Amino acid sequence: MSIRLSSKKAAFAALMVTPLLLTACSSESSDTEAASSSAATTTNSSSSSATTSAEAVETTSSESESESESSEATTINEEQQAQLDVLSQELSENPITFAEAAPVENGQTASPEDTAAIEALVRGYTDTNTLRSSLAYTINNTCTRVLEASGADATQLDLNTIPDIPLGGEGTGTVDSITDVVVNGQEASAWVVATAGGTTDSATQRFFNEGGQWKFCD
Repeated sequence: MSIRLSSKKAAFAALMVTPLLLTACSSESSDTEAASSSAATTTNSSSSSATTSAEAVETTSSESESESESSEATTINEEQQAQLDVLSQELSENPITFAEAAPVENGQTASPEDTAAIEALVRGYTDTNTLRSSLAYTINNTCTRVLEASGADATQLDLNTIPDIPLGGEGTGTVDSITDVVVNGQEASAWVVATAGGTTDSATQRFFNEGGQWKFCD
């Protein structure tokens, strides 16, 4: 878990992946239709052929076309996967939370209940180990104003369309400590020390209470 990156990246990452998947589905559909058309043409040509030799030529041609289409589909899938792998690796090397912030002004030491809730929120992110779960946790636990500023509409985002591929490297890293948790009304802050990719960072993170639930905020 890194505290050097803006949390807005989560929303943008989700929006990047969704159209990518739609493109993949469209490509696969086209490949299927082309393969069906080729098979139908070959069958018709073979049955109307007058000689065994002609049938052999048609069969060979059909197999070549089928192999070519299969190879093209494989290439498309590999390209899509490669782009997803790049995004997954980026998220694992630079896990998403919030940019450094100042502690809450006039904050009072948080109650045991608030402290426990905020610690659970921060440590919960490190329990995610796939692209889908990482994005889902971040978006579902981000305050509304940050999501709106990011241009993301969480209510219209279908997280089931995000591939559930594993995050590479050390995943989301580890949270070493959470201290100095202070609260002022609906706002809170804490000093977080986290390690990811062999690098340890420490900074203040801010939180906001929405509907009785503490969420990452700015």
